Amino acid sequence: MEISGSNQRVVWSVARNDSALTKGAASPAPIPDEVAIDGRQVIVTRVRYRYESPLSSFMSAVTGSDGYDLEHVFMQHPRIGTAVNYQ
Repeated sequence: MEISGSNQRVVWSVARNDSALTKGAASPAPIPDEVAIDGRQVIVTRVRYRYESPLSSFMSAVTGSDGYDLEHVFMQHPRIGTAVNYQ
């Protein structure tokens, strides 16, 4: 993510078993002000997983769902420099 003023845009994106974000797209999650430093990039990692267990399938009549959708977003600055180039 590239931070420029109040704009937070995707510089590059790679996905596995999902669709990559398009260059220039808005951030997939709001970046907190203490992390969003103007002129620096932020590495945003989004992990999504569908968890289905034998118990959740058995309990689907009660819970209305046969599994759980788990998602977490991680954010950090590059350790060296202000940007990460994807090659």
